[in-house]
Amino acid sequence: MCVYNNKEKLENFLIKSLNKQDSNDYELILVDNRNCEFKSAASALNYGATKIKTNSDYWMFVHQNIEITEDNFFQKNENPMKNLKNPGIMGVAGRERYNRRFIVIFMILLGERHILIIPL
Repeated sequence: MCVYNNKEKLENFLIKSLNKQDSNDYELILVDNRNCEFKSAASALNYGATKIKTNSDYWMFVHQNIEITEDNFFQKNENPMKNLKNPGIMGVAGRERYNRRFIVIFMILLGERHILIIPL
């Protein structure tokens, strides 16, 4: 799900990188906020959540200027998440270099804080 206010950025970053994915097994919800209909990101995202049609295991909220650089991003990141028992809310907390490779750090919140590290 993406709330956007700049269609050119949306198409040049997020849409372009989604089109390169090996899998199209996802539902893309776009919330157009170019006319400032929503006064906060929370209200726009809540509106977008009402538009979800599939029974998804995961929801991903992204910004319009995000570029997904790996063609198998969804498949690669779904497998480690499936092994978590009742993870609650997950979000990308950052990216850093580890042993000469970049890793994505996911924060998982459900009573306790955990870190799931997924190599890039």
